[in-house]
Amino acid sequence: MTEDHDELRHLLGPWVLGGLDAADRARFGAHLAACDGCRTEVEAATPVAGLLRRVPEDVWAEPARATTPEQEVAPLLGAVAARRRAARRRAVALGALAAAVALLAGVVLGARLDDAGSPPAPSTAVTLASTVGSGPSGRADLESRPWGTQVALELADLPRTGRYTLVVHATDGRRETGATWSATDRDVMRVVGATSLPAGRIATLEVVSAAGDTLAEGHTT
Repeated sequence: MTEDHDELRHLLGPWVLGGLDAADRARFGAHLAACDGCRTEVEAATPVAGLLRRVPEDVWAEPARATTPEQEVAPLLGAVAARRRAARRRAVALGALAAAVALLAGVVLGARLDDAGSPPAPSTAVTLASTVGSGPSGRADLESRPWGTQVALELADLPRTGRYTLVVHATDGRRETGATWSATDRDVMRVVGATSLPAGRIATLEVVSAAGDTLAEGHTT
């Protein structure tokens, strides 16, 4: 496998859920046409995305339910976990898929709770400062969700070429990938990502280049 293949393979989960921008969708589509291994993984992961479409609409439309949001999301996440155990070689791709499923389910649940008159989810603003002189800077809004935390990035002065990753560091030393995206010609880049970490357990956010260099970072405390 080439390094380019390994990088593109991380786009498998968002591809299945339709979460890629036009540039990444074109890159991964071209790769998929020539890679039997990735096509096999897409075929295996597609049924997981279908779980959301099979949930009856009246489940989400009901004004009040006996179950909690966490219990409603649990069957979807359980299905993803079962697939990960059955095919460990797809752990990275299905991990990204699990985060995307959680994000989509959280949006649906959040909309239903808002309709019921519940207060908005707590949020925390984190300032992102450049680590390379006059490099990129901005902010990240952390919004608590039943499944973890939604992270909304706003960055200025980001280089207009290359690929970037949001790395979320936990207070216990663990880290997760919150989002990946390709550069555009926009003056301000806005990206929405997600992590399974509760907002209170997030210590640091990093914006990292494809070469592994930290371009900006912010701390919650």
